[in-house]
Amino acid sequence: MADAGKVIEEEVLARMLSPTGPRDGSKSQSMVAKFKDDKIGYYKIDKDEVEGLHEMSVRMLDSSVAQIAAVNLYDQCKKTLFHSSAKKDTFVTLDTEKGKLLNEVRMALEKDDQHLQVDTVIPLRMHYQFERVQLIELAGLAEKGTICFTIVFDPRSRETVDLQVIDSSSYSVYKTVQFTSICTAGNSYVATGDTKGNVRLYDDVSGGMKKSGAAMVLAAEDDTTPVLDVALRFDASMVVWTTKNGVYASSLRDAFWHKGWAQKKLQKPPVIKLTAAGVEKHVIQTPARFDANAAWNAVDHADKKEDTVFGYFGPIAATWKVKDIEALSEKVSEGTAEAVLKGKVENVGGVGRFTSVSDHAAVFSAEGAVDVITSSFDSVVKVHHG
Repeated sequence: MADAGKVIEEEVLARMLSPTGPRDGSKSQSMVAKFKDDKIGYYKIDKDEVEGLHEMSVRMLDSSVAQIAAVNLYDQCKKTLFHSSAKKDTFVTLDTEKGKLLNEVRMALEKDDQHLQVDTVIPLRMHYQFERVQLIELAGLAEKGTICFTIVFDPRSRETVDLQVIDSSSYSVYKTVQFTSICTAGNSYVATGDTKGNVRLYDDVSGGMKKSGAAMVLAAEDDTTPVLDVALRFDASMVVWTTKNGVYASSLRDAFWHKGWAQKKLQKPPVIKLTAAGVEKHVIQTPARFDANAAWNAVDHADKKEDTVFGYFGPIAATWKVKDIEALSEKVSEGTAEAVLKGKVENVGGVGRFTSVSDHAAVFSAEGAVDVITSSFDSVVKVHHG
């Protein structure tokens, strides 16, 4: 495949959105928040249409330019937290509807009160934004991918600027590993990708990382290019990752998330390469993600099972069924099949690069996976995959 590094790097600079919001009939029903520079745009998404709610320009509390790097919704999307690329140790919370800045939170490590230069931040557990909560729970990468951290704090501080210190049990510093991506499951399991094509699985990112390392490390045998993105199913039963050269998936037992699986004489799950006709001719436009059955169903945890993996390669949209990945994984483990799965393709047109809104921000429908994508800050559309 063509080198995707520059394309992905450009996409990150104009990266989209928070995950979808709740289905409670409120104004913030199935909401996503898109950002660019100092603007945040909010959209409501249902099975039939995308409705623009409102857009706001935001600044830091000292009136400096925000330069937004990430946006997360929380407390049933009533509140928004954004991370600034200008002040990489700082998060700002605001009221989603009124746009009122609530407070500024700065991150520091326990050691020497060192301010933490955050690279990436996500909710500590998938679909946290659906819950009615006050605490903010985050996982992230910092200091150019050398630190992985978690933090839980109460943003309702009386201080205009609130300093949150991450204690030593909640972060880990790596000297020989540089992380490139991080994701979480519904139970707070964490997966990370690094510059050498490795994916690591952790059941306890706070204590487990520091004390015993990853429960498992996965990698494609012939691909050591950087992991551009990693994604998990809500129930942590499958991981999908995208490198500069390909898309891969592994089916996971719960035992694989805990140290000691090898002592139980379990085989490491095979790495399945996901490919499709014609994709090798195009640059990977967006990392592969799961469909959003789980995101759409905000209430019933038992039904949070995504059915489809999708990705974009130039004008081609490729999809793979999760059940097909699982079935092939069993055959590969038995030695009766090769670890390559060809998916379904369709041409979505030559309209330039699409950017997937966010992991699990697609909208599920009975007809198939629906991916909510955007080709510019002012446009959010839906693409149906049969």
